[in-house]
Amino acid sequence: MKGLIVFHCWQDMNDPVELEVFENIKILLSSNTAPVLASVVERQDLLDHIPKGSITNKDLMREENILVLRDWIRQNKITEVYIAGLHYNLCVRQLLTRLWEVSNLMKLDWEWNFKARVIKECSAVAENDSVIGLWQYCEQNKCDLITDMEEWKTNLK
Repeated sequence: MKGLIVFHCWQDMNDPVELEVFENIKILLSSNTAPVLASVVERQDLLDHIPKGSITNKDLMREENILVLRDWIRQNKITEVYIAGLHYNLCVRQLLTRLWEVSNLMKLDWEWNFKARVIKECSAVAENDSVIGLWQYCEQNKCDLITDMEEWKTNLK
């Protein structure tokens, strides 16, 4: 089962690239049938698309909140977590670390019977006081655990 985490979407994120990411997240949510967990999402335009019981004010990248992740994964029988949020090179990478730790905690084999991916159209990179699209960043840097919206939609089960 797939699950979607919407992560770190703050009201003051107004760079054109970030705004495009938010539009893509809304598109993703509009056709979503998978379990959602939203963490530190301030933007009302996104909250309007997220089921009310799926929103937490706990920051999932913080170590002390690892049990929130574990419980959501366990309750929804999730084997694939997809992330839509900001920023890939900072907080999203930390969230990926937490998910790896959850897989160890639950005795799941990372990349075998549990995996996590970042949806590239739904994330961006903050670098040197500017924001660039994740697809642009990955052209020049090593990126891993990346997928796209098409794969998400095609394999949504």
